[in-house]
Amino acid sequence: GVIQWPCAIMFDVVAQSSFASPTLTVQRKLQTSTGSYKERKEAAKQRRRDVWERKQARLASLKTRRAGRPMVGQRKKSFRSWFDPIKHEQLFYDRKARREELPWRIKVSAIVERQPLVIWDKPQWQKDYEELETYLEFYGKEYPKELDWMHPPDEMARPDLTEEDLLALLPEGFTPAPRETEADRTGNVKTLDRKLKTRVFLAVKEKERWMFPHGIANARETLLETAKRATVEAVGTDLTLYCPSNCPMAVDTHVYSEEEKNEGENNGYFGEKMFFFRMQRDEGDVEEKSMNADDYAWLDRDEMTERVKEQQEE
Repeated sequence: GVIQWPCAIMFDVVAQSSFASPTLTVQRKLQTSTGSYKERKEAAKQRRRDVWERKQARLASLKTRRAGRPMVGQRKKSFRSWFDPIKHEQLFYDRKARREELPWRIKVSAIVERQPLVIWDKPQWQKDYEELETYLEFYGKEYPKELDWMHPPDEMARPDLTEEDLLALLPEGFTPAPRETEADRTGNVKTLDRKLKTRVFLAVKEKERWMFPHGIANARETLLETAKRATVEAVGTDLTLYCPSNCPMAVDTHVYSEEEKNEGENNGYFGEKMFFFRMQRDEGDVEEKSMNADDYAWLDRDEMTERVKEQQEE
C-alpha cells in the first residue's frame, strides 16, 4: 500500500534537505532561536549592518594603511608614468613622418663601459647580518654528548673571519692593492685606474658637448657594426670590446626644426633616431694620438649625468 507521512515529519525532512527553500530555512532558524520573532529579525538586521560597516571601514583603511611605505608596484608605476608619454610621442611623430613622406636619419651611439674591478663596500648592517648568520650557523646547534661523531667546533675553522683577520693571514711582505687609487685622489678622469668599485663609461667631447661615441648608419652594415665603427673613429683601435647583444638597449628620437631641416646634411629628413648599444671594455684603452674626438673621459653614472645637466643649463 501507499505510506502516508504526517505533515510535520514531511516539513522536517524538506527543511533539513539540501533542496529546502532558503526562506523556509531562515524562518525555521528564527523560530528555534530565543526571543520573539521581531527581536530575532532585528538582531539579524543588526548583524548584517555590522558586517557592512566593517567591510566599508576595511576598504577605507586600505587607502592609508601603507602610508609612508612603498606601495606594491610603485616602481613599475613610476616607470610607466615616464615611459608611456615618450612612447606615445614617438608613435605620433612616426605617423607624422609617414604623412609627410620623409625618412628618419638613423644614428647609433656606443655605450662603452668598464666593469667594476673590486667588490663594492658593504654597508655596516650587511656586515653585522653576515657575522650573526655565520655565528648562528657555527654555534647555534647543540647535539647530545652521546653522539661521538659530533665534535666541538674548532675555533680555527670559524668562517666568520673579519677583514683584519684575513689580512693577517697574508704572506709576510705582501701588501694588497688599495681600493682608492691615486687617480681618485687627484681627480684624473683619463685613466681606467679609477672608480674601481663601480662602472665607468667612455665619454667623448665633440663641438663643446659631452656625449657617447656615435655615428650615422649606412645600408652596408648592421647597427652593431656602426656602433663599433663609431668607437674606432672616436678613440682609435686599441680598445677590444665585448658586445653582449645585437639588440639596442634604448632608442631616442629628435624631430628637426625648420631651421635644422634647411641644413645641408639634414635636408630631406624628418628627424633622427639614435639607437644605443651597450658594450663592455675587454682590454685596451683610448689612443690619444689617433683619436678624432676633441677630448675623452672615463666617467661613472653620476659624473656623466652632472655634465649633461650642466650642458642643458647652458
